[in-house]
Amino acid sequence: MRFGIGLACALLLAATTASLADEIPLDPAQNPPQELPAETGQTLPDELSRQPAQAAMQQEPSGAPAPSCFLNLPQDISIVIQTLGPSVSQDTNVAQLTQQMRAGPKRAGLERYDHALGVTDTRVNAKAKVSGQSVQMRDGRWCVKLTHVDVTVTFGIEVHLATELQPGTCPYRAVLQHEEKHVAVAQGLRQSLHDQIETAVVSAIKRSTADANRQMAIKRAEDEVQRFLDDTADAFYAASEVYQMQIDTPQEYDRVHRVCGDKAFGKIMQGQF
Repeated sequence: MRFGIGLACALLLAATTASLADEIPLDPAQNPPQELPAETGQTLPDELSRQPAQAAMQQEPSGAPAPSCFLNLPQDISIVIQTLGPSVSQDTNVAQLTQQMRAGPKRAGLERYDHALGVTDTRVNAKAKVSGQSVQMRDGRWCVKLTHVDVTVTFGIEVHLATELQPGTCPYRAVLQHEEKHVAVAQGLRQSLHDQIETAVVSAIKRSTADANRQMAIKRAEDEVQRFLDDTADAFYAASEVYQMQIDTPQEYDRVHRVCGDKAFGKIMQGQF
């Protein structure tokens, strides 16, 4: 996500799930085939329930529906957010920052400011390692339930100032002070990101997953975590954009330019377009 004088936005949230192939016991003696009670309307008493596992055997009459996949197992979620920055760099020029800005959403009232002198880049990278258990039901299908999810999130904030801004000058300080407002918003949203990820993972691992192929059942369970994390990325992006756009107003841009005067910024822009 990029916000600044001239706003461009980009968010990276990738969830890399570890394979369950080596984490779910394969030995029938440790994990015998079982038929499972129907899941109809049944939910965990607590989203992170630590009740003993229940996978009851049932005798079903001939012609009865296929057994439902339901494993009542203890579940645990761990979320760690590592914050990097904020840092300041000058690795992009005005033309490049402006191109990024123009690729983003149009902003009413800011037509006069058709250039970008800085952006604040917030990068979120989430990796999830999952483990669980499986049983093979009477009909031959495999039932998989995720029991533990470790999510590690890297939350990085980096301010990019145009290379044309000379450190120590009035325009440099004015643009940096503006970007610091975006940094404060990003830092304030950090806790909400933790809460959104926790809610997403809890929802993703509530249900058991069944498939005739055990590896496919595992993959479907992993994909469900990925899907919920992707949805979380979209939600976090949307919320961040709303808050950050409240900073990028015509009044704020006018204030930044008044600090040093249009003449000072005009010298920077000479020859750029």
